[in-house]
Amino acid sequence: GAARTRQVNVRALLLRALCSPRLPAAVCLGVGAVSVLPAAYGAWKVATIVVDQLHGPALGTDFLNLYAGANLLVTEPGETYRFDAQQAVQRSLTGVDDLLVPFYLPPYAALLVGWLGWLAYPLAYLVWLIIGLACMLVAAWWLAPRWTRWHALVWLGMSMLFLPGLLGLAQGQTSALMLLCAAAFTRGMLERRHASPGLTVATVGLALKPQFAPLFLATLVLGRRWTGFLGAAGLVAVLNVAALVRLGADGSTAYAAASRQKMVETLSAEPTFLLGPTLLHASHWFLGVNATAHVVTAVLELAVVVAFLYVWRRGPATDEAYLLQLAMLPIASIIAAPYALVYELTIWLISFWLLWRYTASRPAARAGLLWLTAGVWVAGDLGVELTRTGGADFAALLGLGAVAFVVWLFHVHWARSGTLGLKLNRSSPRGSE
Repeated sequence: GAARTRQVNVRALLLRALCSPRLPAAVCLGVGAVSVLPAAYGAWKVATIVVDQLHGPALGTDFLNLYAGANLLVTEPGETYRFDAQQAVQRSLTGVDDLLVPFYLPPYAALLVGWLGWLAYPLAYLVWLIIGLACMLVAAWWLAPRWTRWHALVWLGMSMLFLPGLLGLAQGQTSALMLLCAAAFTRGMLERRHASPGLTVATVGLALKPQFAPLFLATLVLGRRWTGFLGAAGLVAVLNVAALVRLGADGSTAYAAASRQKMVETLSAEPTFLLGPTLLHASHWFLGVNATAHVVTAVLELAVVVAFLYVWRRGPATDEAYLLQLAMLPIASIIAAPYALVYELTIWLISFWLLWRYTASRPAARAGLLWLTAGVWVAGDLGVELTRTGGADFAALLGLGAVAFVVWLFHVHWARSGTLGLKLNRSSPRGSE
């Protein structure tokens, strides 16, 4: 009797600790503290990259592919997607003969970043870095919790402790721009305006990497935002026609060949190559590159689609459940994509900010959010610092758990309210907690 009572008391205390936000918040603080040194080193490396490239050859960052594609589109458009031409541009910048960081962005995206090709490489990298920092700052200003007057700067600093965000900036990737576009998309959806130019532009920006766009486009349809959907589709179509005219027949053929090669590479490459937080790569990592892994991927991605349709089946909610519907998008769009690299986790900041707002008066849900946050934070940092540990793949699995968490919150919310009819205050899309 007494032993059983003590056992029950211990379980109750443990459950209470796990469901309280205090313990996972302390864990998150610990993860942040551990991340300070690698983040500081990464920031120092970014500064040295800028300085070194101003006085010497370019370093081997991912920005080489963006610049090579932009430069060729400006100077030799028909060669934009030919790997030998890209390698020649990159060799002239780095002085390294066997280095190639391929450019795969679709023609309309190449047209949008083509202006970089008019700049000298060191200046282009510096300008792109400044744009990336500005994108993260504006995204935080729009959606991040307003803990202080300087909340945007505070969140910019905190974002640097999430090493995938810092890596995206250092590599000159598009992840910060994608973060801003996701923030603008969310802001446009929250404002509920039928005609929102910002929503249209944000959707086009999210389509820079088309593998991430389908769920955002589906959201516009299910959310009955026809102006945004048709505007984005029309703008992409016009840009694509202009880009294909610029590329010519040879350039268009080269793009088709490069796209096929990329898809074959995505489906068949060894798991140690192209490490990223997708369900496809996680299946390859844990099961190997085989038919079983592809079947598992198909089942898991179907589950993600079903979860997405479940929360959107009645259209946009009119109360706080709308935050849950929008919070699912950044996570699901990354894990369900065929290809992504670890710095694409940066966009998950949007999901955290929205879920933080939703869980303001729900301590148990806040605890769940913080436990997931700590897990993703650790997995993302490991995916950057110790790439062969499978950190990015664990992040994909945690992303799947986050999707399930959102579905559970949505189901409980609907069951308790009966209808999704309580009004959500949209006077400002920014959280205040």
